[in-house]
Amino acid sequence: MINITVFHLSQIGIDIEEKKRKTAKNILSLARRYFTPSEVDYLAQIPDPDAQQKEFIKLWTLKVSLLMVLKSI
Repeated sequence: MINITVFHLSQIGIDIEEKKRKTAKNILSLARRYFTPSEVDYLAQIPDPDAQQKEFIKLWTLKVSLLMVLKSI
């Protein structure tokens, strides 16, 4: 999964994660530590563990790339 976030067309944040990356057995526990309550609720509504893990990694890469942009401003 690759996410590129561009801010004001001059700041770029990039995060690359392996699609088959091993994550914690309890995705929601990890999500509660780093994600907003609405993001945790979103993940909790996904019944399939594999789909839940994919969405977790998607949210994670979005957050990291955005934080990289904000940190560079």
